[in-house]
Amino acid sequence: MRTLTRAMRPASGSATGATVRRLLAVVVVVSVALLVQAGAALAVPTKPPTDTTYYDQYPYNGGTTPDTGSNGYGAGCAQGTFDSSHNNADSLVVLDFGAQKSTNDGTYLPLSNTPVTYANDEHYAENFAYGYWVCTGSDTTSTLILGIATNNSGSLVTSTGGSSWANVVNTVVNWTSTGTYSYLASQVTIFGGADLEPAFKTQSATISWTDGYDGVITAPFYVNIGSCDACPTTATGGNGYSFNPGGNGGTWNQYGVWDISYGENDAMTAPEIYVSPQQNQWAAISDYGYIAHGGAVYYEGPLDEYPRDHSTYTSSQAWTNFWNALQGFGGVTAQTPPFSLEITATSS
Repeated sequence: MRTLTRAMRPASGSATGATVRRLLAVVVVVSVALLVQAGAALAVPTKPPTDTTYYDQYPYNGGTTPDTGSNGYGAGCAQGTFDSSHNNADSLVVLDFGAQKSTNDGTYLPLSNTPVTYANDEHYAENFAYGYWVCTGSDTTSTLILGIATNNSGSLVTSTGGSSWANVVNTVVNWTSTGTYSYLASQVTIFGGADLEPAFKTQSATISWTDGYDGVITAPFYVNIGSCDACPTTATGGNGYSFNPGGNGGTWNQYGVWDISYGENDAMTAPEIYVSPQQNQWAAISDYGYIAHGGAVYYEGPLDEYPRDHSTYTSSQAWTNFWNALQGFGGVTAQTPPFSLEITATSS
């Protein structure tokens, strides 16, 4: 079973196997670091099965949850079938529902910019979880960590926006862990998620959003699937190096990326590794954590976008390049992430 690189806050919606830190993973990380420090040549470990993450560009098309004819159910069923056919694999999937609306009652779906309600996003995710459980069939050991994501490109990148998104996530947590469908929690753990990109919004606004999410005590972890636009490929102490990502981002520093990706109590990251030098930028953020905050940043896995753009890394290239980059910095960032993710757009 693959588990996350961060110990998890106990939550009502957590699958049993995903609620503790795997001690073996810690032993492996320490062993790899010692080998790197000793100058030993390391072979790239086998990439885990790659999990499909989605830009959810179409509204939920079903009725009362659960609806086995809905698009959410179909996508979840596909992941359940995949896991059960890959030696009872475990998966990390993030559903990206786009930017929050300024009216704080829904999102603009990515790519299509279709306005929908928060209930739309919740129902899609609930059906995804249900479809996963049904389509794992007799396989009762595979588990899914399902992230429910927005991004920081809209006008509600505020503390209020963060706390509101935590409440959206908690709605799905409650549906999958209490009442009629509480049995889903045996295989499905609900997390939040966010595509946090420096070019989308200022550092202060983005940190305010993550503070708002983190301030909802019952909220589970969120998975950042964002970029590190214009980040440096080396690190220093204090607030780290400053950089300008362009767009609407203003000036950021390495502290800001570290904070929204790992520093917040609820933060964890599966970063975009699409093209060079992204693998080196994120490895440097891990080194920044080591230098400035006493511990390297551990990642859940690389996220590639090859199905959407064939000029970018394949899942194997993203895995290899990211892993190699993480073995640098004198071994202090050495690690083997537990997952491999690949983002595409929903087809219906």
